[in-house]
Amino acid sequence: MRRRAVEASDPMGKGGAGSLGAEGGFGPPRFLETVKLQDGRYRLLELHQRRLARTWTEAFGREPGFRLADVLPPPPDGGLYRARVRYPGPDVVPTVTLHDYAFPCPETLRLVRDPGLDYRLKFFDRTAIDALKASCGASDFILVRDGGLTDTSIANLVFEGEGGLFTPHGCLLAGVKRESLLMSGRISARRIGPEDLGMYRKVFLVNAMIDLEDDVSVPTGRIHKEME
Repeated sequence: MRRRAVEASDPMGKGGAGSLGAEGGFGPPRFLETVKLQDGRYRLLELHQRRLARTWTEAFGREPGFRLADVLPPPPDGGLYRARVRYPGPDVVPTVTLHDYAFPCPETLRLVRDPGLDYRLKFFDRTAIDALKASCGASDFILVRDGGLTDTSIANLVFEGEGGLFTPHGCLLAGVKRESLLMSGRISARRIGPEDLGMYRKVFLVNAMIDLEDDVSVPTGRIHKEME
């Protein structure tokens, strides 16, 4: 994807030491928030801020040192962008980059057993996740943990069946879009195992960038079993 703009904690361009951000010599970024920017509006900022607070509490033992609304740059009037907010630690200002965004088009998914991935926080380093995706033999994987389905490499799951829309109760990362859909009552959480796939017509992929209405989905008949 083409990078459209680069900003740090100084989105109005006033300069200062803080504008070095995470790439200015303070070490590699450890954590990330990805925020949807569409038609001049940042979406689900309150839920992103809550997740940021959970990350800071667990990783640093303190409240966040910045608010996303204060470090995100002024939005362009139109278009769809992905804002990436990266930071290495509690005493370093974040780096923010804006990127054009194109929806993924997965054709197949494959069930893979959890090799012990830890992505309960939104870590910047996705090496293990990307390696698992590259080796799964499909467009993406669905991680199976403790006998239940969880996520793909990039998204939470929402299954469409006769009784409505359902998301697995366990997830690799608690996504803000999934949380928003649960809060609104549009989806319900339940245990969904590999043996339950025949109950559903298709599965939607949802994340901060992808809504249900975008219909990034795969028929359940194209979800393959684990490779031997």
